Amino acid sequence: CLLFFGCAPQTRVDLVYQPSGVKVSPCQKSLAIVTFMDKRGKDAIGETLKGVPIHAKDSVSSWISRAFYDELERSGCQVEYHDTGAMFKTDFKLTGDIKELKIIQMSHTEFDARLRLNVVVQAEEQQIFTKEYVSALTKKTIPSSDVPKQVLTELLQSLIQEALSDLEERLN
Repeated sequence: CLLFFGCAPQTRVDLVYQPSGVKVSPCQKSLAIVTFMDKRGKDAIGETLKGVPIHAKDSVSSWISRAFYDELERSGCQVEYHDTGAMFKTDFKLTGDIKELKIIQMSHTEFDARLRLNVVVQAEEQQIFTKEYVSALTKKTIPSSDVPKQVLTELLQSLIQEALSDLEERLN
């Protein structure tokens, strides 16, 4: 299996994001996306079947923040990206806290993943929307070294689809 299929457990995972393809109403507003705060309190994002910690090759905070940026830009919003918060000349500021991200290899062909984060939208320094989102996914697949990356991408896509439908009515 290891020689032919590359199904050795991955202990370092690339965090990538591809827009979900969900249709959203055209956005006419400007937004400042501020990097989400990682409040998980640990470096590992999961573990392999043998209990070996899985780590992200990239920043979890940047991965999630950039995914929101990509989706909102795709919908037509005028989007800015900032590492830290401040006063911006935009209609809204979007940020949040990452409460949980984990991917657990249950078997050679099955992964469980869960993402929980709080999304906050502000207008003129006043909070106008906050909501905690949770996405959970169990995926059975053919063993491959790319599976953890694919599972995490799908997990984030699912969460962002739900968040965008809530944000859509508030950003127009």
